[in-house]
Amino acid sequence: MSKSAPRVRHRCVECRCWFEPAATAKQHQKVCSPECRKARRNGRARERRGQNLEGYRKGERDRQREHRAEARRKAPPSDKAAEAPPGPGPPGPAPPRVSQAGFGAELSEIVEKVLEYLDTEVPESIPATRDAEGVPPTLAALTLRFIVHKDGGIVEFTASRGDRRLDLKTRAHHAPLLALARARLAESERSSEEQGWVEQDEIVRQLGCDASRFHVDIHRIRRQFIAAGVVDAANVVERCQGSRKLRLGVSAVEIITLP
Repeated sequence: MSKSAPRVRHRCVECRCWFEPAATAKQHQKVCSPECRKARRNGRARERRGQNLEGYRKGERDRQREHRAEARRKAPPSDKAAEAPPGPGPPGPAPPRVSQAGFGAELSEIVEKVLEYLDTEVPESIPATRDAEGVPPTLAALTLRFIVHKDGGIVEFTASRGDRRLDLKTRAHHAPLLALARARLAESERSSEEQGWVEQDEIVRQLGCDASRFHVDIHRIRRQFIAAGVVDAANVVERCQGSRKLRLGVSAVEIITLP
């Protein structure tokens, strides 16, 4: 009796299940089913788009434009135009066609406006947390303390008033607050009204982020101070009316850099 050939089994690269490949594809079959094959092809297509996203977007816009032009060429002439009574003169120019492919830039501007509104809008206040003396904390009475690595990363962030200490934890959205604190300390010799005003574009450039992320971080900072019970938490980041300047709304700041 002849021995049967050993069974060949592969592990599917998508679902990680074991399967027996087809006899004609024992060496190179990667997936176990049509569903996994489709998922693998979609994933590889996403990778290719990610490597040249702008090129794919341009190609999609061109494809849609050609499809619309072809549809207009094949469309039969409208009977309504022939039946329409003669008017006093030739019809005016047709209204411009709006291409959905151009919505990207407009949508980005809308998102930017919404996020900027969240930044400047005063969040809904919650009942203030009172200390042992029964007095709710205010920004003017707080001292903000940052402990940072020499590379700039925040290790600890606290707010204190007298013996009371609020541990605000360390969050990614504290980076704009640290940048504004440094700007305020750099002008500590100036009057309180003139200290720490910085152009928003300059802070965004220093942080290496976009304006949308910056507005979201400012909104989260304000919400965190409200949750901590600070009465005027919405002013933790102040904006100068009529300009794009802003500053930290707390004058008492300490920044300690670890060795």
